[in-house]
Amino acid sequence: KAEEAAKRADLEESPAKKNLKTFAKSNYKQAYNKTQALKQQYELFAALHHAIKLYAKSADKPMEDAEIFFEQLQEEAFDYKHEVLSKVQGSAQRLWTSTKRFPGTDLELCSLINAAIRQDDTEMIQHVAVLARGINALCIARRDAPRSMPFPPDNCVYRGAVLPEEHMVFFSVGRKYRVPGFLATSFQRNISMCFCQRAWQQNSSP
Repeated sequence: KAEEAAKRADLEESPAKKNLKTFAKSNYKQAYNKTQALKQQYELFAALHHAIKLYAKSADKPMEDAEIFFEQLQEEAFDYKHEVLSKVQGSAQRLWTSTKRFPGTDLELCSLINAAIRQDDTEMIQHVAVLARGINALCIARRDAPRSMPFPPDNCVYRGAVLPEEHMVFFSVGRKYRVPGFLATSFQRNISMCFCQRAWQQNSSP
């Protein structure tokens, strides 16, 4: 037992362990913890604008396309003025669900946000954390608070996607895993099947 304990201690102190990227050590978590809940629409749209421009810069895309993408998203959000003016967290969630794409690409805002969380760039993540705070505001409740959000029937949600066949064995009943980003799901199986079909059409091979 003493030998096993020593081995565990060595592992904890190993350079590989110390340099391992974890959620606790991520720039995202630090930025998120420093970010206050959204109160005004200008906070949301400023973060959105910065995030899109930084994506364009990092992906070597024309800044004019970044402005077009931002304006399209902003215009779509203002179709629901009551959210923009009084329920800015609702606007953040609606932006996440937008099907608008960055000009010349298949990139939607939800993919941009998740890619930024995975890449964890120090500058980009400051703005993405603001968007994430807005999205989470209506999705997350404290465990010790009275339940105020609907819960899925039979505690089951659905997700539609495609993935390489060699990875399918990983997703077995009872498997627990963490995702570095938002994982979209639905209470309704038919909705997930629509996304599955859409993903299949966008990928020529499974």
